[in-house]
Amino acid sequence: MNEKYEIKRTQLLTLIALTTAVITTTTMIVKIPVPLYGYMNLGDAMIMLSAILLPVRGALFAAGVGSAIADIFLGYPQYALFTLFIKAFEVVIILLLKRFLSTKKYAVPFFAAGLAMALSYGIVDAVIYQSLEAGIASLTMNIPQGLISAGLATVLYPKFSKLIGHIRSLDS
Repeated sequence: MNEKYEIKRTQLLTLIALTTAVITTTTMIVKIPVPLYGYMNLGDAMIMLSAILLPVRGALFAAGVGSAIADIFLGYPQYALFTLFIKAFEVVIILLLKRFLSTKKYAVPFFAAGLAMALSYGIVDAVIYQSLEAGIASLTMNIPQGLISAGLATVLYPKFSKLIGHIRSLDS
């Protein structure tokens, strides 16, 4: 194989691994206390930014695996498999709405992904606990998580996209 290709492949795999670790650690360590709720984390904001940083498969892996690992370490292994798919679904939502990222409405994909995450956990909890009330409670607790993460991703996006452009220009 071409040596330049192997170096780029190694760099990409390293970036995916680092992004996975950042998602895991921001989910586990960066906690924002919320009265009557517990806490929120910034993992979803990192997932949203990883969707624009990494190629599709890398972003799906980092989001799903990074968050599922955090669930296991935080003592919520019953959610790990659901989390794997829900967080990957966030990436899919952002990629489906990617056209908005080059407009003044660049917040749309982030907020759509945050709301899709909240709705997904609401459905999961309704099914697990066989209770519509549990689903609604989950939804109301996860909406702030999704909205705050989307807000942070929206604020960081302009600088983050410039950084990505700069990194890609170094590669040329």
